[in-house]
Amino acid sequence: GFFSQSFDAPGVSDEEGFAVRGNLRWVPTELLTVSADAERSIGDSGLIGTTSTIITRAGVTADYAYRSNISLNAGLNYTQEDFSDFNRTDDRVSAFVGAEYKVNRIVSLTTSLTQTSQSTDSTFGREYDKTAFFIGVKFAR
Repeated sequence: GFFSQSFDAPGVSDEEGFAVRGNLRWVPTELLTVSADAERSIGDSGLIGTTSTIITRAGVTADYAYRSNISLNAGLNYTQEDFSDFNRTDDRVSAFVGAEYKVNRIVSLTTSLTQTSQSTDSTFGREYDKTAFFIGVKFAR
């Protein structure tokens, strides 16, 4: 596809370009599912001095049914944000692993660990490394 965004403000340039969104799902065995997705779109930057950002994202995830009530997953995601009207590009890589234990038809216990690293080519950007660990309870009907 194609995206185009115009602004009424004077001195603000219009944005347009190639857009894509897609996903692929592969089931090599009854227990394993591999998913891949990619997207290129435009979004609001949320920053003063720039109006929009072109977001390019790709990821891959593997889900494995270890037992009928235990599933494991892992994945890797890459995101690049190119800020228009601003000489800045942020690159972010995230890797995660997780598990879900189905106690019964309604209740599941979940856990995940995610490592995220962001780099930027601008002195105005923020570089960071973040590790997040989650434990949760999920209810389904």
